[in-house]
Amino acid sequence: MAGFPKSGWRQYDATAGLAVLYSEKGRLDQAYELCRKELERSPDRKLVHEVMAAIAMQAREYDRAISEYNALLITDPSATSVISGWRKRFG
Repeated sequence: MAGFPKSGWRQYDATAGLAVLYSEKGRLDQAYELCRKELERSPDRKLVHEVMAAIAMQAREYDRAISEYNALLITDPSATSVISGWRKRFG
């Protein structure tokens, strides 16, 4: 699925992995809510911000996606792969 982080991470991050599985089944609200609750507990979870942004993109909620990507960059200013990914997708 375009937009989601690349392989290998699901086994290390259950929240992000479950959220992606929900989104793949079309359960975007449930996926987003799972991520939101996780970020309330641990706001510095970079991968969860990235997955949340991808879910918002899938739902065509672009403002919410931008907000999550911004939160990711605040958490990790070196997350330049996010910016290059946006450029590839949206030129």
